[in-house]
This record gives sequence, structure tokens and C-alpha cells, in this order.
Amino acid sequence: MKALQPQRLIHLLFAALTFAGVTAGAAQTLNKPTPDFSNACASSSFNDFAISFTWLAPAVNSDNQFILELSDANGSFDSPLVLSTLSDKNSTYEFKFNINWPQDTAGDSYKVRVRSTSPAKTSPESDAFSAYYMAVNQALIINNFQEASICDGNSYVLSVDNYPDEPSYNWYKDMTLIPGEKSAFLEVTEPGIYFAELDYGDHCSVSTASNLVEVYQESAVGITLEGVASINLCQGDVYTLTANINGANYVYQWYKDGTLLVENDSYTYDVDASTPGFEGEYYLVIQDKLTACEETSNTITIGSTGFDAGINTPDGVVLLPGANVNLEATTNAGSATYEWYKNDVLISGETAAQLAVTTPGTYKAKVIASGSCVTEKFTPEVVVIVPENYIVAVDASSYSECMTGSLTLALESVNAVAGGETYALGENALGLFNYQWTRDGAAIAGETNRTLTISGQDASGSYNLNATVDAQTYAAQAVDVRMGITETPAITSPIAITCNDGTLFDITSNMTDTGYTYVWYRNGVALTEDGTSLQTSLPGTYVLEVGSNGCTVASNEVIVEEINTDMVQLDVPEKFSIPEGESRTVNATGGDSYVWYDANYQELSVTSSVTLTEEGQYMLMAKVGNCDVMKTIELTYQLSYSVPNAITPNGDGFNDLWILPSAYAYQPDIQVNIFDESGVQVFSAIEYQNNWPQSVDNMTYKGGRPPIYYYTISKGKEIVKRGTITVVK
Repeated sequence: MKALQPQRLIHLLFAALTFAGVTAGAAQTLNKPTPDFSNACASSSFNDFAISFTWLAPAVNSDNQFILELSDANGSFDSPLVLSTLSDKNSTYEFKFNINWPQDTAGDSYKVRVRSTSPAKTSPESDAFSAYYMAVNQALIINNFQEASICDGNSYVLSVDNYPDEPSYNWYKDMTLIPGEKSAFLEVTEPGIYFAELDYGDHCSVSTASNLVEVYQESAVGITLEGVASINLCQGDVYTLTANINGANYVYQWYKDGTLLVENDSYTYDVDASTPGFEGEYYLVIQDKLTACEETSNTITIGSTGFDAGINTPDGVVLLPGANVNLEATTNAGSATYEWYKNDVLISGETAAQLAVTTPGTYKAKVIASGSCVTEKFTPEVVVIVPENYIVAVDASSYSECMTGSLTLALESVNAVAGGETYALGENALGLFNYQWTRDGAAIAGETNRTLTISGQDASGSYNLNATVDAQTYAAQAVDVRMGITETPAITSPIAITCNDGTLFDITSNMTDTGYTYVWYRNGVALTEDGTSLQTSLPGTYVLEVGSNGCTVASNEVIVEEINTDMVQLDVPEKFSIPEGESRTVNATGGDSYVWYDANYQELSVTSSVTLTEEGQYMLMAKVGNCDVMKTIELTYQLSYSVPNAITPNGDGFNDLWILPSAYAYQPDIQVNIFDESGVQVFSAIEYQNNWPQSVDNMTYKGGRPPIYYYTISKGKEIVKRGTITVVK
């Protein structure tokens, strides 16, 4: 078969595009849908609504469907919801959609629109409207229909009793909406009349309005505890706390250091100094039995006139091999002597405040003082233990899987285990251990401190810390470390646009280490290729994922677009018109190079623009990358119906003849007649050739005035234009 020549190929493409351009016809008009309601308040008992719709001919296709779509609550059709689909209205130009609202409908700015499927068209959006599906359509009940009181300085919580789990509520005080209060509870701090309703917008909420609750303000009674603010008692003393109010309407709650001691009807409370731990801060809370309001008194501090005795353990209580545990008795007595006990047996000769312990046991000290209610007092007991085992823990909190940069592992703690109890070792005890870091079970040379810093992908492995004391080694739980790839891969493509002709191109990576794994992705889907480069002919978004030791890092995106005729744009439509005798410059954008042709395939321009004056079809061949894009346009003259009313036949070549626009000149169905001022026909022609006057010799000026002629332009029996012609020499 003989190959087509380039000019012949261009001719065929030009003809195909020209044919495609003349097939468009008139299209249907879909009008804006109109809801048959102003606001929709749907519920389980009523959910039938209608939306009216009209459209204009021509007729739709027989397989067409009309689809009613609902926007989101803000009026956006980004993800429309189909409310109704009708396929039996293709010959009905005015009808209604009958719809039910979904149960999640809630908003004040909904819109609807209608789509036809054959042909595919979309109507304008409707006006915005409010629509709610009311899960509850009866009145709320709040505070069990009871009134309420606010105690002085406190608040009261109103709540919805019958429907407490709905999404949103409105609360009102004195018939005014309280902004921002949307839960089923309302904390009230001011007196007033309150009620609630479910938030179903401005029009649907009213049917759920609750009962009214009046909240009153109660005043404080001024409760206080009488006597001094602070007092010290000797052992065996009893001190009576007394309130200034004694009333049968009150419940008395006595507290010490924030803990309730007793609740009764007595306005007094006895503090017994013989009770261990009696020292503390005492206060009273009274509650009104009628209003349930509570009020708190002042605080009275009650202490002991004796002294305090304690014991410090600066080295902890764990007795390590070859070490001592130092105990230190403490007191606030001015002058004191000491006795030390082990397992309740006096230790002979130990009378100092400090004791060096070398054997396990239970230790305490007796502090002996003078000049107070109490002359001697034991410290709390301290149990010194010998460990059965040690638990070593490593702090790896700064580690995250596949991290880059540096990682510091550190000793977190060493805990001694004895008798089923665990004891944390102090700094002095930690100094008795020797430490060694390991990686994958092997000691790391020189790493004998309590911290270890590693970095880089090659540092991945299983790390541990061994702690040794008295020839016994205790290992922490291993920390498995996977360090990420520090380098970010970069991929490049030699082209940005593919011509969709099967030509292959290579996308390459700057990372080529064979120790890594490579996974290529196109449009988010993994490909089978696993090399450092990818050969393809397809458009898409490409990414390379490089992996090692289970860690991956993604490259930049490379986007290769498919050639599209819209990549080249013209600043004129496919068909456009200019007045005859004028010109129009057409500009193209988006291409890398351009060649313009006329209908005879003659080259007109090799720039991005071309100036056209003649009617006809024109073609642009543009290159985008290595791809060809063809555009065709058609230029026609604008039809003019403007007839000149004067000529100047002076032989200068300008306006010498009466020139009619193309709508009237050279038309076989148009007749032109010209008459002089007396009504005598001086010219008549069908298919007028723009050739009058052929001579001006018989044109005379009367009184120096230019002659005036009358004309009619007829189409068949109808005169379509009439007027005058003034001849000026």
C-alpha cells in the first residue's frame, strides 16, 4: 500500500475535524428546581415532601433519567446525595419529585439540583432551604419538672431527663438563647427561668421545647468554728470544736485534712490527742436539709506539743555486697539522745543519730527529749534487705522505628528484688555496678558507661546493657533498633508529556545501591519492576520507594501527562466572524512551536500568532514536547444590514459607488429599485452588483443642493429596506 504523503494526511485530519464541528445541535434547558415547602421538618411520623421541576424542549432521549441530587448542609455539591431517580418523565415537561429525607439530614443551607443522563445536563441549583430529620418530635423534660436553688458561690446543673443522648441542644434563660450551650447539661450560676429544646434549626426546634424551670438564689448563713486558729495538745488532751450555728435544719460534716470524719446533727466535735495521727487541719461543712445548699467553715489547725521523730535512708534500704546502708534519725526536739534497735532488740553502744547497717533486718531509733508533753518517741521502722535479684532497665524513649540522625540509649534504673517486693536503687548503689553495652549479643568495645549513642543506618541491631556486681551479671531487656535510610531518593524523567504512541522512556533514580530494595509506584499502585530505573510508555504519577532493613523512604513525584489537545489554547472560538474588510490576529499558547496553514495547506506563519483577513478554514500544527497537536478554526464575515445613505462619486476611488452589505448585494432573491426626487425609477436590478451609479452625467444639482434619490430593497413581494441616497460630488 502506498504511504500517505504529509499534506494528504493533514487534509484528511482537517476534514474529519470539520465534519465533527457541524454535528452539534440545540440542547434541552433544565430549569431551577423549586421545593414545595419553605422549611422541611421530617420525622418518623411524617417524611413526605415534594420538589417541582420543569424543563424545555427539545425532547430527551428515550433512555434518559432525571436525577434529583441533594447538596451537603453547606450547599456544596462536591459529594451530592441522590434523593430520587425518575425514568418515566421523558415526555413530561413539568412534574414533581416525591422524596423522603435521610435520617442524618440537619442544616439550614441545603440545595437541590436535577441532572439528566441522556443527554447529560445539570440544572441550576435551587435556593437554599432548611431541612432537619427530627429523631425526637416531642417535648423535652428537664430537672424532673422540679424547681432548683443556687447556693451562694456555687452552681446548679440542669439536665435533660427523657432524651439525654441527642447530638445538639439549645438552652434558654429568661426566653433568651444562651450561646454555645449545646450539651444535654447546663451549669447554672444565676437565678432565672430556664428551658431547653433540641437543635433542629430555626424552624423545627420549637416542637421539642421543654418545661420551664425556675432557679432561685440562696444566701450564705456564715458558718464558722469558734476559738483560736491554731492549737497544740498534749497526749491525752481532748479539744472540742464548736460551730457558731446550732440548728435542726442542718447536717454537720466534720473533716480533717480533707477527709470526712463523721456526718451527724451535732454542731460540736471532740479531738482526742491520745488518738495516733490526731494532728491536722479541721473544718466543718454544713448542709441545709431543705435547699441542699452547702457551706464550709474556717479551718482550725490542731498539733502536738511533743516533737517529731523520723529516719532518713540516703543510701536506700538495699544492702549490696561489700557496702553499708546508712540510717539517720531526725527530730525537731531542741536536745535529744538516741537508742537504736534491730528487730526490736536494743543495739548496745549505738547512741548517735547515725547508724551504719551491715546486716539485713528491721531498724528503728528511740529519740529521748525533755521539756515537753512527750519525753521519748520511736522513729518509723526501716527494713534493710539483701536482694535476691536485680532488674536492669534501659531507657529507649527517644527511639522511633526507622528514625534517622542519632539515638541515645541510657540506663533507666536498677531495681532490687527481695521478698516479693521491688526497691529502686539510689545513685550511690548504682555506682557499685560495672556496665557493658552489647549489640546482637556481642560486647561493644569501650562502651562501659551508662549511656550509648549510635547513628546511621548501619547501626541497626539488637542492643542490651549488662550490669555486674559481686561477679554476677544482670542483663536488661534488649532494644531492637532499626535505623532509617538517611538519603532521600530523587527520580527524573526525560519527558513531561507522552504522545500516547507507545514510545518508551526511562525514569531513573539517583540511588543505585544494590543492597537496597526498590519498589516503583504508578498512580499509587505498586508495579512489578524492582530496579533502579523504570521503562514505561504510560502517563501517570510515579514514585520510587527505597527500602532497607524493613525501613523505606519515598522519592519525589514525577508526573508524566498524556498529550491533550487542550494543552494548546487559542484566543478565538472554533468558529468566529469579523467584519468584511477587517482582520483578526489569532494567538496560540501552550505549545513549544507552531505552524499555521490555510485551507489550501499553504504555510502562513511559524510563530504563535497569525493575522487573518479572508473567510475560510485554517489549521494550526503545534508541538508540545515531542507531540503534535492540531487545531482548526473557521473565519466568516459578519452579516451587515447597514445601508449607506450617501455617496461621493468624484472619481477618487473612495465611496464612488453605492455599496450594499453582503446581506443584500449579489443575492439572487433580492431586488433593488432606485427613484429620483420626482418618483421616476432610474435603476432596478436583481442580484445587485454594487455598481450604481454607472454614470453621474445626468445627475443635476438644483439650487446648488445635492440630488437625493429614494431606494427600496425587496425580497419577493416584501420590502425589507427603504431610504434615501444623497449624492455629494
